[in-house]
Amino acid sequence: MKIGIAVFSGTGNTAHVAGLLAEELRILGAAVDIRRIDKDCIDNLNAGRVVFNPSSYDLVGIGHPVLGFGPTPLVLQFAKALPKGPGRMFIFKSAADNHRINNSASENLIRILEDKDYEILHDFLYIMPCNWIFSYQRCFNLQIIDKAGARAVQHARELMKGTRSLMPVYRGWRRVARIFNYLETNYGRKHFSKSLRITKDCSGCGYCISECPVKNIREEGTEIRFGENCTWCMRCVYGCPEGAIDARWMKWCVIRGGYRLNDYLGISDDNRNFITSGSRGYWRHFQEYFL
Repeated sequence: MKIGIAVFSGTGNTAHVAGLLAEELRILGAAVDIRRIDKDCIDNLNAGRVVFNPSSYDLVGIGHPVLGFGPTPLVLQFAKALPKGPGRMFIFKSAADNHRINNSASENLIRILEDKDYEILHDFLYIMPCNWIFSYQRCFNLQIIDKAGARAVQHARELMKGTRSLMPVYRGWRRVARIFNYLETNYGRKHFSKSLRITKDCSGCGYCISECPVKNIREEGTEIRFGENCTWCMRCVYGCPEGAIDARWMKWCVIRGGYRLNDYLGISDDNRNFITSGSRGYWRHFQEYFL
């Protein structure tokens, strides 16, 4: 079986999941290609240049982080730019929580794909370390990474068997998700972009310009400027080698000390059982996912 995976990832969480899935699918005998979703990819699709053709694969996966309880507009633009089906697809998304409100996070993406005559076989949710507002404890993040690997094994087997599994959508939470996603898409990300500025620590390396997935950052003379098309993925803020990007009045959504997924990969720490059968309060709902 030949499988193509297109993934958008801001700080690396969803890309890590894509890598786990690809590794397990290859073990089971599939040939897997991974393609990064960004503005250049979408521009090429809209111009008729074949950079990702679903008809070249037996199965196609699209991965996205949950931003504002939905996919980023960049992922929806990618789906709209794809040629019409038929074809078989699966969706996987990463979020910091398995709350039911996230079940419907891929709803708009699925609708676009089904309108193009694609059959959606699976819709997976992976919990990944929180990279927004607050950070989880280290032992919890290690538990999260371990569980992602275990879920990838399970999901790869299901995909190779061709079984169908979609997440249940809850009407009340769907309405809440739609409101928050509208606000994030139309106001939140633009407001965040306006808050960004370069500090005196900037070395002029150009990392933020080259890595911005929507080409929202540019250089004007000796100044770095931010546009209003920010996707709020945090890649520039956390990835800047000098930590020289300041969110000014929106510092509240940036984790103090930054976020680096690599801090939790390949760690042999034994303390990785944060969620247990005895977890209470806010943490109790995580039991369904981990246990």
